[in-house]
Amino acid sequence: MPDGFIASTPGLPSNPVEARDRLAGEGVAFHGERASERCRYTVEQWRSAGCPSGAEVVAVRLLADVETYVEGQIANLPRRLEDLLALARTETLSADAVAVNRAIIAHAPQDIPARNRLGRAYQELGLIEHARTAFQAVIRLDPGNLIATKRLQELRRTEPGQGRRG
Repeated sequence: MPDGFIASTPGLPSNPVEARDRLAGEGVAFHGERASERCRYTVEQWRSAGCPSGAEVVAVRLLADVETYVEGQIANLPRRLEDLLALARTETLSADAVAVNRAIIAHAPQDIPARNRLGRAYQELGLIEHARTAFQAVIRLDPGNLIATKRLQELRRTEPGQGRRG
């Protein structure tokens, strides 16, 4: 294994010797420093086997981290809608904004501003599908909503294969 080896996932061995030992224990054969050809995947083989891309793995981890954080924050938020609305008016971290606005929506499912703030918070976190879903919910409730329409257009411009238009 190369000297610069760094484990990229919690729970993986943190140094090259431990990583090599674990891989060897799982049946990977080595020729010198590298795994033998028969033990290597090409990117095409990896994807055809249904394995996620690095970006997909990062997105799943990010979502899991955000969900864990948000659920913890929601448990500690005030229970009264008025208090939640006051919190929503303060500058907060995006993950906190997700928690506050989800709590508001639980009290008031038709609250358009909370749904727009939720979409924006997801967008700032890079959770684009969640942002899209939040803005689409606004459009279902208020078809002419300019904020949600604008944000959905922004999301479409940032999709892969879509060039930035100014």
